[in-house]
This record gives sequence, C-alpha cells and structure tokens, in this order.
Amino acid sequence: MTPPLGRPFLTTESLLDIQGHLLEVIDARDNTAESRTYGMLGQSLVVSSEDAGARHNLLNALGQPMRGWDSRSQRFSFSYDTLRRPVDRTVSVSSGSEKLLGRVVYGDLLGAPEDANHVGRVYRVYDGAGVATTVEINFKGNPLEEQRQLVTSKTTQPDWSALLGQSTIAAMATAATSLLDSEIFSASSERDAVNRVLTAISPDDSEVNYTYDEGGALQAVEVKHRGSSTAETVVGEITYNARGQREGVVYGSTSSPTTTTTYTYDPETYRLASLTTVRGSDDTTLQGLHYHYDPVGNITDIRDTAQQTIYFNNAVVEAANSYTYDATYRLIEATGREHSTQGTTQRTDVQITPGPQPMTSDPSAMRRYTQKFTYDEVGNILKMQHIPASGTGWTRYYEYDADGNRLDKTSAPGDPALGPYTHAYTYDAHGNMTAMPHLSSMVWNHDDELHEVTVGTESLYFQYAGGMRSRKYVEKSGTTTEERIHLGLFELYRKRINGTLDLERESLHISDDTGRICIIETKTVDGGSAVGSPTGIWRYQLSNHLGSAATEVDGSGAVISHEEYHPYGTSAYRAVNASIDVSAKRYRYTGMERDEESGLEYHSARYYIAWLGRWLNPDPSGLTDGPNRNAYVSSQPSTMRDPNGRNGAPPGVSFDEETPQRIQHDPEDRYSYYYQPSKGEAFVRNLPTDRDEFLAEVEAVTKTVNHPGILEEKYDPVNDIGGSRVKTIDSFAATNILPALRQGTSLSQDVIIAADQVLDQPGGGLIDMELAFATIAREGGLFNSRQTIDTYDDSGFDQLYIKGQELVDLGILPADFLDPKNFNKGANNGKAAEIPTERVLAFSFAMMGYARLQLEQAIAQEYYSSMSGAEALTQARADIDALDPVARRILVGFTFQMSQGGTVFDHDAKLPSPNGSGIRSLLRAFHTTGTPLSKVTDLPGGTRDALAAAGNNKDKREAAKFIGRLGTFFTFNKATKTAIAATSIERLMHH
Repeated sequence: MTPPLGRPFLTTESLLDIQGHLLEVIDARDNTAESRTYGMLGQSLVVSSEDAGARHNLLNALGQPMRGWDSRSQRFSFSYDTLRRPVDRTVSVSSGSEKLLGRVVYGDLLGAPEDANHVGRVYRVYDGAGVATTVEINFKGNPLEEQRQLVTSKTTQPDWSALLGQSTIAAMATAATSLLDSEIFSASSERDAVNRVLTAISPDDSEVNYTYDEGGALQAVEVKHRGSSTAETVVGEITYNARGQREGVVYGSTSSPTTTTTYTYDPETYRLASLTTVRGSDDTTLQGLHYHYDPVGNITDIRDTAQQTIYFNNAVVEAANSYTYDATYRLIEATGREHSTQGTTQRTDVQITPGPQPMTSDPSAMRRYTQKFTYDEVGNILKMQHIPASGTGWTRYYEYDADGNRLDKTSAPGDPALGPYTHAYTYDAHGNMTAMPHLSSMVWNHDDELHEVTVGTESLYFQYAGGMRSRKYVEKSGTTTEERIHLGLFELYRKRINGTLDLERESLHISDDTGRICIIETKTVDGGSAVGSPTGIWRYQLSNHLGSAATEVDGSGAVISHEEYHPYGTSAYRAVNASIDVSAKRYRYTGMERDEESGLEYHSARYYIAWLGRWLNPDPSGLTDGPNRNAYVSSQPSTMRDPNGRNGAPPGVSFDEETPQRIQHDPEDRYSYYYQPSKGEAFVRNLPTDRDEFLAEVEAVTKTVNHPGILEEKYDPVNDIGGSRVKTIDSFAATNILPALRQGTSLSQDVIIAADQVLDQPGGGLIDMELAFATIAREGGLFNSRQTIDTYDDSGFDQLYIKGQELVDLGILPADFLDPKNFNKGANNGKAAEIPTERVLAFSFAMMGYARLQLEQAIAQEYYSSMSGAEALTQARADIDALDPVARRILVGFTFQMSQGGTVFDHDAKLPSPNGSGIRSLLRAFHTTGTPLSKVTDLPGGTRDALAAAGNNKDKREAAKFIGRLGTFFTFNKATKTAIAATSIERLMHH
C-alpha cells in the first residue's frame, strides 16, 4: 500500500478468530510468518512457520504436553507422576526407537526428604550434559548446595534409557554410572531473607561475597580466591542516583582503586550521557565515552575522549562513531575508525590480527570508515557496504528465500552485484543452518541446539543443560583435543595431547547486576606439569553501553587489550599487551562468548553470525522479537543488545528466564514490545492488572511516545482558547488497542472510556460516549447548560484534529461520519469532529494515567509531607477521588497538558501559566496553600459567577493565561471571556 506522499507502508497483519486467538501473522513481504491451529478448548495444537518449520502438540486435560511432532520427523513423549509433575521426556526420529532425553527426580524419593527441605522439590535432573543434583535446599526453595557430573561421551547427546524401569534414587544412580564421568563438581551459596545471594562458592573453592545497601542495590563484591583466607576487593563501592541509576563504581578497594567508573545522565531524559573510567594509580583516563541521541532515544554519535585523535595523510582519525537511521529506526549508516590494513576484503569468520598495545603509536595504522546497510521490508540485510576513508572497500549482497527469511546466498569478492552469488547456505526443516562457506557441516540436537560443527579438519561438539551450554569439546587435527566446561561462575579449560593433560586453566567469572565485570584466570597445569604456586591474573572488563568488552585491565590497571567494533559486531580495531600471559579474549561483542574456531558468538538460546549481521537459526521464542525470527535486534545494533538470544532490548534491560518473552524493562523505544502493527487487528501482551504495575507500564508508554506528533502550537489565551492548537500523530502501525484500555479503565478513574461499548458497537459507539480525555490534540469540549463537560454534543462537534478516516476505513465509524453536511451548526462554525485513532487513544490513556500519578505525588508532597510516603500517597488519592468528577478532570487534565512539554517529569519545571507553574504551582492556583483540596469543587459549578464577582483588574493577563489553560477543557462563551479579562490571578487563586 502506498500513501499519498509515495512512501510505502510496512504492514504486519495479525488475523484472529472469533475468540481472539491468533491464526496468522503476515509480514510486510506478504509472507505468512506464523500460523496456528487451536483445539476446542483454545489450546494451541499446531504452530507452523515458514522459517522454523511446524510443531504439532497433543495436550492432556490440564494443558500439559503429552505428545509432540515436528518437521524434523521427531516425536516427543512426556510423562508425569501422580501429582502431574513432569518426569520423563523421550524422543524418536522417523519412527525409530525411543531415546530418553531427560528425567526429573523429586526429593520425595529420599529416605528423609524433610531433612534438607526436599519434600515436593526437584532433587536430581538427568539432562543433555550429565546429572545435576541439588544436595540441599533452604525452606524457601533456594538451592544451597549443588553438584554436577558430566557424561563420559563428549561427542554425543546422552541417552538415559538405562533409567527406564528404575524407581529408586539408588537404582537410577547405579544404572547411570557407566554414562558419567567420575569427577564431581560442587558449588554452594548462601542467601538472605529476600533471596539475594550473599556468598557463592565455586568448584575451585573460590568464595565470592556480595554486599547490598539499605535499598537492596548491590554495593560491593569481594572474593577469596581458590580457598584463600584473605578477601580481596573486586568492587569497592557502587553509588546510585535517586532513580536507581549508577553514578559511580570503584573497582578494587576504595583506598587504592584499580579503576573508577563514573556515569552521567541527561537531566531531561535520564539517558546515559557519559561513561568515564580512570586508572587509580595515575589518573589516566581509560574510557571517556560521550553519547548523543535523537528524540526517540537512538544513539546518533559516540566519542571516546580517552583515545587520541590521529592526523595522518591529510585525514583526521577520531575515536568517534556516528549512526544514521531510517524512518523505522533501522541502522542504515555508521562511521568509525579501524585498522588501516584491514577492511579491504569482506569480513568473515577470520579475525583481524591484533596489533601491539598501543597500536595508535603508528598513525598510519588507523583510518576512518563508513558502513552502509540496505534492508528489505522485514529487516533482512540486502546489502552491506564498507567504505574506508583510504584504500579499497567492499560490498556484500544477500539473497533470501522468496517465501521466508532464510538466507540462501551471499556474494563473494568478484561476484556481480545482481548475481549469481557464490556463497551458499543450507538448512534443515526447522530453519537451522546446516552448512555455510567455511563450515561444511552443522548438526543440531533434538532441541534445535547446535551440537556438532565441522571446521576444516577440526570438529566441535557442544552439550547443554537447561538450555545453557555446559561443555565445548574440540578435536583438532592430529591427537590434540580441547575441552571447556562451564559451571555457573566457574569455567575450566583443558588441553590434551595424545590423551595427556598438557594445559589446564581455571577462570572465575565475577558478575554484578549488569553483567561480567572481572575474570580471574589461573593456570594450574602448564606443559604437562602442575604449576607450583598458581597465581590468578585479574582481567577487569571495561564495557561500553552495549556490554561489549572494549578494554581489559589487570589488577594494577595495566591495559591487557583494547577492541573496537563495527555496528554488527565484527572487530574494527584490536590491540593486545603481549607482555601479559593470558589467553585470547573470548567474551567480546555485547559481552558474549566468541568461539574462535567457528567465529560464531554464543548467546545462550542460539548463535550469532557477526559478519553477516543475523542469527544462525530462528528465534526459539517465536515472534516475540518481530515477524523476522532471524534478524538481529530489529536492525538496531547500535542501541540494542540480545544476551539470551530471545529478546532484543536496550542496554540495562533484564530478562525473566522463566518467561523470556516478557521483558522487565527500561521501556525507552520499546513501543513494539507492547503492540503489534496490523491491518485493524492486533493483540497486546502482558498488560498488568496490578495498579502499581499498570502505572509503571503507563510511564513506559509515555516515555516511548515522547510526544512525536507535536507539529504546531499556537496560543491566544483569551480569544482563541485551545482552538488553534493543532497537533497530529503519525498513524504508522495503528492498532486496535481498545481491548487493552478496557483492562486499564478501572485503574485510572479520571479517564472514562466505555471500551466495551465501543467494541460491542463498532458502527458508531464512539460518537455518543463521554470520552473524558485531554487527548494529544487538546480536547475542546463543550461547557453545556448542565455545567458539565461533554466532549461530544448531539451534533458531534469537537476540536480534535486527529485523523478519523482510519476508523472509517476500519468500519468503526460510519462512512459518512466526516461528511461536511453533518457539521453546519453549533458554536464551532462547522469544524468537523475528527475522532482519534486507537493508537492516539492508547497514548492519551497512558499519558492521562501517568498525569494522575504525578498529581498524586505532587499533592502528597505539598500537603502531607509530615506523613510517610505510602500514607501521603494514600491520602492524596483519597482527596482526588473525593472531588467532583469535573474538578478532578480539570486537575488531572491540566497536569496532562504540562506533560506535553515534558514538565510532568519535573514537579518544579516552569511553564507559561500563573507563578511560572509546575504541578505544585498548579495546586496553589486552584486554592490557597494549605486549604483542603476539596476547595477545587467550587470552581466548575460556579466558574462564571466567581469570575464575574472577582472585580479586581490587577494582573488580568496572568489570569487570562491561566483560564486559557482551562479553556482547553471548556468552550467559554463571550460573557465568560469578559469575566476572565476582569479577573486578577490573586483573586482567582481563592476560587
């Protein structure tokens, strides 16, 4: 569909059945991204995807899966105990014999399960990596001691069929003995009353201790490494601002810090403005990142003042990046700096060679570059162009399956722009990539997890437990093997030659609430001999806004490595300090592990191909991140990250692992999370029903909107009250949001919308309803003879300048609604009433709800400061609820108006109204300070009489401005305007 301006609409269509079940999602390429079939009870029985294949499910009466079939000819079976708890999961392929993939054993089978709180709780799990045992649990269900045994076979997915028929814990353990290594790894932890980890002890006997402040935020981290009795400080102190954002972090002890990082934020938007890290020993700045954003929160440029600017060959090479986006906020151009000997050929899995640190001592080593990206309608990269400031660049072209988003081919150097292209990619029935130019074979396990990779003469094998990688095993040419074991905070690397242990290295990963902050690396075996006195090397990870490990420093603050990245994650510049004996850095772009053998990056649920800018396989969570299940972070790599492979999100977002599709988020720029664009039909996920959660979500939407529709604001406070304030909203991706509003109505008493009435009467229910909104367009309702606000009179007059044609197109309003003949009478002289679209209603609803919250807080601070915070808010809510409905709408509505300019986020912000305003000043303008709020009730019922009796001509202009603000809720007649002109602000404040 092409609109009048010639720019095409990008439309995603969601088709629902009569019960509201999602039947199909059709993407902007007109391909069916997903389709579903439901049973009579509304259970999802079949889910089909062009990209990810089909899954068929047979559920029992409780909704639990009993059987499952998929496009890879796999049949899954599930069994449960008498309490309907899951026990066994089996699989057979192509009608072959069944294999037991996993078993869950409950503590009830123990002789005395109550001794360690095992009653009704999981005791042991046999999974894809081995067996995990929870030795001890506290009374709240938190594990206190755990053990892990890995399977003996490092190259296959285990089959636990030997456990079938075994009903006791001892018998199962005996049956599994031959499948397991004898080595047992143990870990333990201690928690406080609110389940926070206080102490974590890893398999190498290292003890990590966490300290929290009074508000529950992490304050300090200490470690006793490898059983040492001496505690060393990893993080000495973390400070926060009033919003809970970090202001400073001291790495190392506070008396002698290794480094100190400080954060500053924009005072209006609270976005990160700068991130500075200084070395403690000499105050050298190691990071000096400064950020700038566009109005919706996309990063437009980053400058690192810690890196020197280089002048060479008539060029200025700055340590700076810039980013340009299209209308849907996809990254289309980026600039930065890179090593001058790289970038002349297409980036692949092959890494650039790191130079000496600092590489910038050689000016000719650095140059500027520009990268440009072209996408199709659903975010698939069509062209990636790399243009260096000097030298030869390159261009990669992409070709996709016509019916989906699987990458078929990419161009090799020398291929014509229009094809044919040389590099080909193949897939299995679930869209898992099975081969690519440098990987001749990729084999996937039964759960669509990458199991085996062939890289030339090397083979890689992976094993998983609970969806997380537990072991990586590499068979190199000859007789060399490498094994890497992941056990929570602990990581163990072993290299064997002819079966003999040649090198062993332990790594302790220490994380805070933002991610990995330090790796303590200890070599315990070297050259086949045990190291006499193993000494750990501390590797602090100094990350950028995406969590990418930019700079590593050791315990003294000496730089170990420095790396800069292209937007989609390939290395632009790498430098290392060869004098420090450490392994090559593996945790890199967005802080995720990069497999040096394959070049793939492991993101928990799946793998990322940085040089192609897309995922290796479809999103296992379905369409939670959009209709394109292979696109990386909605083509916004400069502002988004995806650490778990399921949800792209801005930095600082945490994920609920049990329901990964729900983001517990800092919601800036996450409008797409709440609403799916459609042709008149859509669904809203996870709308909260708790009042506090609702207000948090409302604040999220309010921030996200960022008032993009303000095009014009003209204001004559007396003669043209509210009438010429014309604002429009971009209607791109408009959705049917009214079902969501229905749930929220009871939570915001000042926004009265009978959503059910509208839904039940789509032909014209809106026109007779009282919509008590001060919408984005400034509601110009009528002050009728009953002296109440009725936004729509019998003639349908109003002054909402919002597109109403879309509702006509959707059948929600009659086709002749906008006919000029219907608007020939009334005070508005024939101005047509244009009803707001559903999207505008959603924004208005969210902003009014947020305005109510702000008003409650202002009243609590103004009149009930002597009470506790909760008591003051409760009293403020009661005061508002006790008001006459019209008075309440005036107060909340005026607060809402202020939010249009952003002042709703600052109670004391200035606004052109009496006394400079701010919400507190608004309260004072309605009544004398200290007077009960109910005084406001006097205003609506006797407004004109009160104004006429004021009789004081002092400060008329300010009074007029104030009432002019109220005029956006009222249409005053000439007598009222005359009274306003004769009123002083001082007298008005008493009425």
